[in-house]
Amino acid sequence: LSAGSGIIHSEMNEGHRPCRFLQIWIEPKSRDLVPAYDQRRHDIASGWTPLIDPDNSGDAMSIHRPVRLWRAMPSPGRALTLPLALGSLGWLQAIDGGIQIEVEADPAGEIGHLGKGDGLGIQPGVIRSITAVSADADLLLFELR
Repeated sequence: LSAGSGIIHSEMNEGHRPCRFLQIWIEPKSRDLVPAYDQRRHDIASGWTPLIDPDNSGDAMSIHRPVRLWRAMPSPGRALTLPLALGSLGWLQAIDGGIQIEVEADPAGEIGHLGKGDGLGIQPGVIRSITAVSADADLLLFELR
């Protein structure tokens, strides 16, 4: 979705089961873009699945900002490394479940934990790995340049 020069929209759950929305706003790099909308179904794997890419690579949707977005649903014990470009900042959002974070900068490899709804800003070279500790782990990773 690109609001561009202006849009009107709404979200609604037309299903019979409760639905939880994550509303994420990313400001475009320029004004007066043509409004646009795109919706795609992605098979989310245990590894990082690209959802948004400014270069519109693969099945990822394009965006008018140097931001990339991935989603992963790792199985318990599955360790993930971060696909962030060198020098990029990151934001990790736990949609659901729990993860353990191993820190690179600490010789002891200090471990932190994130649970449902938790988020973490990421500096380059700080996180060694992320490991799911629950069967319902569901993560978003933003690359911010």
